[in-house]
Amino acid sequence: LEGELFGQLEASLREHAEFLLSHLEFRGASTNNHLVNDARALYLAGVCLSDVRLQEAGRKILEFGARNIFTFSGFLREGSTHYHLLLTRAFLEVLWAGRVAGDDELWERLRDSVAAMVRAASFLQGRDELALVGDVSPDFPPEFHGGIAAVGARLLGQGSPSLPRERGWHSFFIEDAEASSTAGSMQNVSRKESYPDAGFHRFVCGDWTFLLYLNPLG
Repeated sequence: LEGELFGQLEASLREHAEFLLSHLEFRGASTNNHLVNDARALYLAGVCLSDVRLQEAGRKILEFGARNIFTFSGFLREGSTHYHLLLTRAFLEVLWAGRVAGDDELWERLRDSVAAMVRAASFLQGRDELALVGDVSPDFPPEFHGGIAAVGARLLGQGSPSLPRERGWHSFFIEDAEASSTAGSMQNVSRKESYPDAGFHRFVCGDWTFLLYLNPLG
């Protein structure tokens, strides 16, 4: 019975992946974040099914998405801070699966782009909380992805930043969550960061953070 069940699941997964492969959400200049989720599904299905064709399709589309749906500095072009976290999550899940599957080629192709997305996520999340700009997805509350930047940094070997105290997406990968203590350590710091290609600018002064979004397209 168990073998029969796994056979049915495998057949269903393959059927869904093949359908998706023939219905990719390319919409010319209007192509948006849906395409990245298409690619994530194809790659993960390819890993589960040991299907190199599906994996390669996922890789190529993810490369396209990293180049065309994100800015050079790593921000989602759609201007939504919440969707930036959701799409960065998609890339991190694929990288994690690629590492488990021993897919060095995937890491070689995507590592630098994903590192830029993670830096952008850290910028947008600031000290404690995501600043909401643009569309907010109904799928997950913003705080559920509060550990995106920390998981990304750990996965990419860029240190072990502290994680949110509450359980969230990061809890699927990391169990040793510790409360973030950044608020108290930043009181006397003043600095500014700007990413004109993405339209995001941030000024920090003491306990205050001012974030400004100016759409680069006017």
